[in-house]
Amino acid sequence: MKILIFGAGAAHIPLIKASYNKKNFNIVLHNKKNNLAKKISDIFFKTSIYDKREAVKVFKYLKKNKIKVDDIICRSTGPSILAAAEACKIFKINRVSKDLAKCVYSKFFFTKKLKKNNIPYLQTKKVKEITNKIYKDKWVLKPDAPLIGKKHIYLIENSKIQKDKFQIVKKVSHNSEVCITKYMPGYDVNIIFFIEKKSKKINLLNILNEWNFFKNEEINHKNSNSVIGTSSPEIFIRLKEKKLLLKHSYKILKMFPKYYGFLNIAFRINQNNATPYEININIDTIYAKKIFPYFYKKYSSYDLEIQNLMSKKIRFIKIKENGFFGYFKKKNFYNKKTFINKLRNLNIKN
Repeated sequence: MKILIFGAGAAHIPLIKASYNKKNFNIVLHNKKNNLAKKISDIFFKTSIYDKREAVKVFKYLKKNKIKVDDIICRSTGPSILAAAEACKIFKINRVSKDLAKCVYSKFFFTKKLKKNNIPYLQTKKVKEITNKIYKDKWVLKPDAPLIGKKHIYLIENSKIQKDKFQIVKKVSHNSEVCITKYMPGYDVNIIFFIEKKSKKINLLNILNEWNFFKNEEINHKNSNSVIGTSSPEIFIRLKEKKLLLKHSYKILKMFPKYYGFLNIAFRINQNNATPYEININIDTIYAKKIFPYFYKKYSSYDLEIQNLMSKKIRFIKIKENGFFGYFKKKNFYNKKTFINKLRNLNIKN
């Protein structure tokens, strides 16, 4: 089987290894030289997966040389998803549609898609230039197509947008577009699904809390008091909120019936409401290396992805039905009560 793999960074090497161990034909795209990736790849292209035009040149080269790609691996967020959709189109792989790619890539596009499908959404506008407009109440300024997750997200309260913040956000947005979203207090919750390639069976793997807070009116992953960690299963969520979370998630999944593999939807949970605001086909390293292996046995998340592409039969066996895993300021916690006490000791509200 020939697999096109987007990226050869630290998060991608385990996937390339898993595919290599299954004796697949690996075609890897990465913007830097990587001797290890090159060693376990059949073809290695030094090209940026963020540059769709350059990536398409590679796809056309492969097609011209009669190298047919059977499937893709794209665990990178951001601009690479656009190239992944092009690869699916060129090689006739029914997986990542143009609409799904644009929803992953652009926060504003995803909001419009939710509205069109009568699914709750956060009020979001594009900011094209700085004005003297005062934004009443609380708003969140963020990149529309972020190059780095959980960084350069600013809280605006009863004030106008500062020029320096606007310029920073514009610079770190791949499409140079800036969004402002009506602030909703509450909790960030991620729901992780895995859709099987052969049967299209939907497996709900985990519901996670993501503990993100504004510090000095900014969310920044480099500040451990801002991006604190994650935990599973969900806490501080009412039954009605969980039901809405599931209801809206399955409606979103129906929007992309051809997709298979990991899928992650982020929600804001607040006062019996569950509002989606982000979708990804990527799972982060903490989930891949810590949370998934803690709750499940038989597969690593990397082996699981490769076996799914190969249309192998998959059976999930949850070994921690009543377990708890928390990741708090780079430390692991397995006791729910201790973890909650850690959160309460922070004495911060969101």
